[in-house]
Amino acid sequence: MPLEEIIGELILRSILELVVYGVFYWTGFLFLKGSSFGAIRLAPLSTTEEGRKTKWYQIDWSLWVQRPKQGRALKAECTCVVGLLIWLAVGYGIYSGTSR
Repeated sequence: MPLEEIIGELILRSILELVVYGVFYWTGFLFLKGSSFGAIRLAPLSTTEEGRKTKWYQIDWSLWVQRPKQGRALKAECTCVVGLLIWLAVGYGIYSGTSR
């Protein structure tokens, strides 16, 4: 494996995932907390690492995660999907508004 691929895989991918997950998570976090007036519990972004440790056939497809002593909370991946959908809607709105 060439050195450029190693650098790209280890460093650039980590930075890109951190930025993209962060932007989508915080967008979804703000939207969900604002639209539910803070009533919905959201799992922290750090819980996405727990899902990567399991095998593909052991993936938990539920929307909720059970946290000890804190009850259930919406998974961070779901919050990221909400943020992604918001950014897609904003992008589509900008595109359709400027394409006239």
